[in-house]
Amino acid sequence: MSIFEFRKPPGQPHRNQLAMLRKTLEGLEADPEETQQTAELKRILAGRIAELERKIGQLTMENDFLKKALEHFRDHHPPAVVSGEVACLRKSGKPQKRVKGRS
Repeated sequence: MSIFEFRKPPGQPHRNQLAMLRKTLEGLEADPEETQQTAELKRILAGRIAELERKIGQLTMENDFLKKALEHFRDHHPPAVVSGEVACLRKSGKPQKRVKGRS
């Protein structure tokens, strides 16, 4: 896996990032020799995992909200098909412009 696969816009976790962090943390927790560096790394990984879980929850809620809003919009606001210059100008209340060459 290359480093370029992890470049995402800020706030958007890579799809495998959470699983990889959990696996790394499990490996560190299984190690019987815990150094100060290992303890610090565990703390950092646990914090990052919690941050990603919160972000996933937030994105899930936003996705659900947007799906419901789209469904509501589709159900209650049918598309309006208006074509032609006269119909558009009549709706807006603007006077019609005369086009040169037309009578």
